[in-house]
Amino acid sequence: MAQYWNNQKSIVLLLFLATVSMCVEAQTETFCYYDQDTTQLYLDLYKTHSDSAPLVLFIHGGGFVGGSRKHFIYTTFFKKLNEQGINVASIDYSKPLLGQKFHCDQPSANKVMAFDFAARDIRRATNWLLANEEKTKVSTRQLWLCGSSAGGEALFYLLFGEDQNVDDPLPTDFNYSGCIAFAGASTSLESITSSTAIPALLIHGSCDALVPLGSAMHHYCPENYPGALLLHGSESIANKYDLLGKDYQFILHCGDKHSVANDAMEDDFDAITAFIFAEGLVEQKRIVIGQNDECHFPGSAACGDN
Repeated sequence: MAQYWNNQKSIVLLLFLATVSMCVEAQTETFCYYDQDTTQLYLDLYKTHSDSAPLVLFIHGGGFVGGSRKHFIYTTFFKKLNEQGINVASIDYSKPLLGQKFHCDQPSANKVMAFDFAARDIRRATNWLLANEEKTKVSTRQLWLCGSSAGGEALFYLLFGEDQNVDDPLPTDFNYSGCIAFAGASTSLESITSSTAIPALLIHGSCDALVPLGSAMHHYCPENYPGALLLHGSESIANKYDLLGKDYQFILHCGDKHSVANDAMEDDFDAITAFIFAEGLVEQKRIVIGQNDECHFPGSAACGDN
């Protein structure tokens, strides 16, 4: 009889755990935010139990030729954000160079085209979220952009790019609350102005050999190569924000490479959530982790073989 009741208790416990698991899983929903002709783009919503929680719109990395909104590094990050009371929308975006290379032999015009496609889809996803609050039960009152590597480049192209013929424009009265970029860069510094510079959290490795920390060619391509595209990384953006007196925080990981694009989601998690909840109003503008006298751009002796 004792064995019988132990078995019954085990069954009840398993049923309880299954129910809890289903409740947690129910907080993740998938929606098609764009459907036209043969193109369908999706987003996953990772939801808290608060209708007024901040919302992060996340753009994944992958060099514009790959990547997934469902990568486990990202989903782990999203669930941790949920635990802190932050909603997340992780989006697909168009990749016209899917499966190709994105290095020095890829013409710079094609690279900019890929930036532009992604930026357009960020606008589409934003407009869908704004129009579907009742369906999603997710507030867009505080809507943050967040991107890793290619995602960071895409969000900066959206904010500071030079395209004047915008498809699917954002509402004229809408502004993002801020942006967070892990190893991101902008194609322009001139377009960062007092009116366009929203609060920015910039996280970068000093020895990133793919996306420059300062102002340099993408992948440090020689200037005579087809893929020589000048980009302005986190330090250059931070310097421009300083000149404008705008709100930002710049976290520099000395000696770290492009892996910061993923590692920041764990290593700098507390700083990320603090920046969101402070709405970008932080006292310490610049943080150097692993500080040493040789913390500077790739190509230096300190960076070694990248």
